[in-house]
Amino acid sequence: MEAKEFMLNDLVYRKEHLEFHKPVPRSVVKIDGVMDNDMITFAPYSEFLDMDEIEPIPWTVDYAKGNGLVDCGDDIYQDDKRQWGVDFRKHEFYTFDEEVENTIKPILFYHELQHALRLVGLNEVADNLKVE
Repeated sequence: MEAKEFMLNDLVYRKEHLEFHKPVPRSVVKIDGVMDNDMITFAPYSEFLDMDEIEPIPWTVDYAKGNGLVDCGDDIYQDDKRQWGVDFRKHEFYTFDEEVENTIKPILFYHELQHALRLVGLNEVADNLKVE
């Protein structure tokens, strides 16, 4: 992955913690391109990490449930206000907003879902997703 694939407030894991500790999600607070070596700064510890030190967080059914999405059957989960949902069979994000014509975007990782939510104006939802 490259730094340009991330936005501020995206959630990722530090690879080292995947091996030795319970993973703690990190939130991107700054993205720096230093020559040919991209660096990302993370909260809450203001860590500076190379791109090879981070791991995207897979978006799973358990995380969907932990964020209050409702099971609609057939591996489809949506929020209780029917603003957006995720089809886990197709790994797709979609909206019910007629103004954005049912936006559909591939979703495999947390940060991709956050980007899709921001794209349709649901910034607060994107920034408050939980990793539980």
